[in-house]
Amino acid sequence: VDALPDPRVIYLARLTVRQARCDWSGRTEFLANVHRIVRESESEGVPICDWTLPFATNWLPLDDDVRYALACAVGNAIEQRTSASRLKPRSASSRRPPKLRLGYITPDVRDHPNVSLTAPVLAAHDRSRFEVIAYALNAREEDPLATAFRASCDRVHESHAHDDLAVARRIRDDGIDILIDLAGYTDLARPEILALRPAPINCAYLGQPGTSGARWMDYRISDPISTPPSTQPWWSERLALLSRTMFAYESMPLPAAPPTRAEEHLPDDAFVFCCFHTANKIDPMVFGVWMRLLRQIPHAVLWLPRHEPSEPFMIAEARAHGIDPRRLVFAQRLPSKADHLNRQRLADLFLDTPAYNAHTTAVEALLVGLPVLTCTGRGPASRVAASILHAAGLPQMITEALRDYEARALSLATRPGELNNLRSDWAHRRAACSLYDAKGLAADIERCYEYMWDRHVRGLLPESFDLSILDR
Repeated sequence: VDALPDPRVIYLARLTVRQARCDWSGRTEFLANVHRIVRESESEGVPICDWTLPFATNWLPLDDDVRYALACAVGNAIEQRTSASRLKPRSASSRRPPKLRLGYITPDVRDHPNVSLTAPVLAAHDRSRFEVIAYALNAREEDPLATAFRASCDRVHESHAHDDLAVARRIRDDGIDILIDLAGYTDLARPEILALRPAPINCAYLGQPGTSGARWMDYRISDPISTPPSTQPWWSERLALLSRTMFAYESMPLPAAPPTRAEEHLPDDAFVFCCFHTANKIDPMVFGVWMRLLRQIPHAVLWLPRHEPSEPFMIAEARAHGIDPRRLVFAQRLPSKADHLNRQRLADLFLDTPAYNAHTTAVEALLVGLPVLTCTGRGPASRVAASILHAAGLPQMITEALRDYEARALSLATRPGELNNLRSDWAHRRAACSLYDAKGLAADIERCYEYMWDRHVRGLLPESFDLSILDR
């Protein structure tokens, strides 16, 4: 007989979904309950275990111990389920193979932000020293991003139809030296494959911006701004910190001119704040800041992506702040990535969200010359845009508190000269920025892989390291 669903998980999952669609009713009580339920479950030895929660709660302002406990419960459960089937480790050679064989495993070989970030890096790997093999866990899709990802690899195994053990055996038989997980506990991920230990080293990169809580995951590639070394206690993985931001994006040709504002239902004379995040990253605190900005700047509008489940709640919240809901402009989804990027040139300022920062969306906004203003928050996803803006040479667009974020946004919106100078300065430096240097990022990541492998063949356990310190 199947076990009954855990009512604690049902409660947490339902209320997390409610928050994600911007229904913030009862939020204070819910957040208090999350902390109480998770901590009580830990102390009683019956931890909350649901593999969707570590990722789905990333945009909530949870304390580090609670976030860590949710991940560890999943990591431990996966380890227990797979222990009987775990593959025998390959014997380590004392020599580096002619080429280190990298295996990238992902459920996102499709129209997905991670593909935009990983395909250029995989394509830039030095083929004289590395071989790149991917394992696609999603059903095959014919999409330009998926095509670019496949082209960036030496081989791609379509693994969707095969069970976990079969995929793991394929990885082992392919002689993968380092298996890189690009998903974590995100949709369609299959972390059990990594827990079966088909490769000597497991490494996480991008995907879920948080720990796996798993003893079977050895390393996490990040950078010192996104993931400060001081946060190591809340990562089960050892941190492999790059000497640059962990993001790179490949530029793409855009139409010669953006659409008109009228075509996007934007007023011609308005100052356009925008935030092209998914709705789950918006919380009532930052939304309140946005509404105060609209109240102080009567000619401004807020441009957001269309997400029908959340729109009634945002409209009601705007009314509660005394803002005409018509000043919220919801953009329709466009089938072409280039067209979506191109229309962002109509906006004046991208407003980031503190709890879960812009990742790909920040790099894309900067690509088209749209300034991004961020504010750091509490969780592992809350410092990513700071890393991106630091790499862009725009530290003045990083704030540490919402009051400073609001003041900076107001200053930029009411002083056109300041914003124009910022745009002009960025336009001159954009082409040389490391954000669009996939080759340089690939070289940094390769040095991480070589350091990991060197420790492995010497029989040493994984350890955290910072490339910028190793280079001294």
